Parts: sequence; C-alpha cells; structure tokens
Amino acid sequence: MDGIKLPAEIERDNLNVRMDRIERKIDFLIEQLSTEPDCVDEAKDDNKLLGVQEASIYYRVSPKTIYNWVYMRKIPFRKLNGKLLFDVDDFKNYRK
Repeated sequence: MDGIKLPAEIERDNLNVRMDRIERKIDFLIEQLSTEPDCVDEAKDDNKLLGVQEASIYYRVSPKTIYNWVYMRKIPFRKLNGKLLFDVDDFKNYRK
C-alpha cells in the first residue's frame, strides 16, 4: 500500500494544485493593478485629456461606471463640445 494513494491524499494533492493556480492568478492581478495603463502614459507625454473609454481603462471600471461617477460628481471632468474629458493630473490627485 506504499505506492497507492488514499482518497484523502488525492484530494489534498488536488487542493494544493488549485491553491498554487490561485496564488499565481492573484500575483498576476496584483502586478496588472500596480502598473498604469498605456493610454495614461501616452496622455502624460502628450499633455492630452482622456475620453470616457480611456478613463474607464485607467480606473479599471466600465464606461457606464464613469458616466455614473460624473453624474454624481465623484471624479473631476471637463466638457468640450458635449464630450466628457478627463485630465490625467486630476485623476492622479483624485486617486490618492
């Protein structure tokens, strides 16, 4: 019986494999969240304003959430010709 695994040992091995996968996924997500999206780096270089789509990427939320935040005045924004725009510097200050 030395080479045969009991059901409890098999279950423990499966749990260990699953836990390792979960830890790797968490590490990946933490790394992704700690870096700024490319659109923000480009905006800083060009001194431009972000649109709703880029703002949603920056905050890692849906565009609908951005619209809700604007409606509730939770984030700083500007309007130009009816289009919502967001300054990267305002975002940085607000995010902290």
